[in-house]
Amino acid sequence: MEAEKLISSDLYLGEDHRYHIDFEDFEKKIKGEKIRLFLLCSPHNPVGLDAEELDRRIIHQAKLWLDSGKIFGECGRGFQRINVACPRSVLKEALQKLKKICIDR
Repeated sequence: MEAEKLISSDLYLGEDHRYHIDFEDFEKKIKGEKIRLFLLCSPHNPVGLDAEELDRRIIHQAKLWLDSGKIFGECGRGFQRINVACPRSVLKEALQKLKKICIDR
């Protein structure tokens, strides 16, 4: 069995004062690797909703169940964790639902 290997591609702070994925760095680092899990940690709330409203929309409007960051205490408040280890069709549907609840304000 192969040993686990952590590959990190950090976000960068852009001129717009938001964090971005460096896709070129990300692709370069994962090319040729047997990726089994991808975690994205985003340090900002791009839609500007408070934690309760975001939870309400995710659960009641999108009908999804994500892991709310508040389970980690006050420091996780407003963050969401999503499991992307699922069929692509399921992930695509979930992301479309998330997009809709964030755009329909």
